[in-house]
Amino acid sequence: MKILTIITFTLCISFVSLYANNPQRQTPYPQQENIIYLNPAPLLVPISMKQSDYLQFHLSQDKNFKGENDILSKPVPWCMFNPHQILNTGIWYWRFRSVSKSGEKQPWSKTYSFTIESTTPKFATPPFHIFLKNIPLKYPRIYCFLNEHLEEARKNVRSNPEFEEMINDSRKAFSTDNQPYKHIFTMSENCDNLNTAYQMLQRNIYAEKMVANVRCLLSQKPELEFIENDFNAGELVYLLACTYENCYERFTAEERKLIEQNIMKVLAHYYDTRILGHEENMFFDEHIWQFTIRRFLQASLVLYDKY
Repeated sequence: MKILTIITFTLCISFVSLYANNPQRQTPYPQQENIIYLNPAPLLVPISMKQSDYLQFHLSQDKNFKGENDILSKPVPWCMFNPHQILNTGIWYWRFRSVSKSGEKQPWSKTYSFTIESTTPKFATPPFHIFLKNIPLKYPRIYCFLNEHLEEARKNVRSNPEFEEMINDSRKAFSTDNQPYKHIFTMSENCDNLNTAYQMLQRNIYAEKMVANVRCLLSQKPELEFIENDFNAGELVYLLACTYENCYERFTAEERKLIEQNIMKVLAHYYDTRILGHEENMFFDEHIWQFTIRRFLQASLVLYDKY
């Protein structure tokens, strides 16, 4: 389930507050003294107030939580809830409670409230089940939005002004590296350059080099120090996932399993130690959103139906 929860996490949180003087959230958001920047406003709870395995959220325009349009979430493992729908203008009341894996429910928290103005910008992301339904079943998935244009692009690729640059980049990517974990950024860039040439020209030589590079990675185990660097971790899972989905049939069953395990090991490590309960409560942590979570999401798209 970690694959699905990483994807869900990325979709759910559509707002991050920025207060550099206090990097970790100490009080629930939103409350009446807060300016609401988006409709719907996400509900955020400090991890110190999560007393069990899950949190359940209750949102209502009735202070007694008996309104016709009440929203009651399922218990979730993270410290946030996104309604995924535009909220009516006016005052909204919300509360939360901790729930154990066995279903034991603790008392509701105190009630908090906030006001949605008619001028509050509207931005409702789709519910997770809609997103999940629309993920392609077939590979490739990371750049699936390009698939329907590939045939036409291949017909005209040699007349494209960037054709020679593409060829030069792919040639440079044929260099051999016996210490790939020390040069993971170069390896990832080479993967993109080889894959671009492979998609455009469909020559096996490019795919075979992509596979050879991943086999070089699989022959060694990354050190924990390497994984702890989130830029390294992001490049690694992207490189493995991109090659896996574009060269799937070129790997043996054992190699595919090893690629999956390496990706899952990284994703599980970050989900358990860095993301769950923590990232949604960080006021300022910009580069993990700019780079690492994007790479984790791309890898998750590739493996979502396997784990």
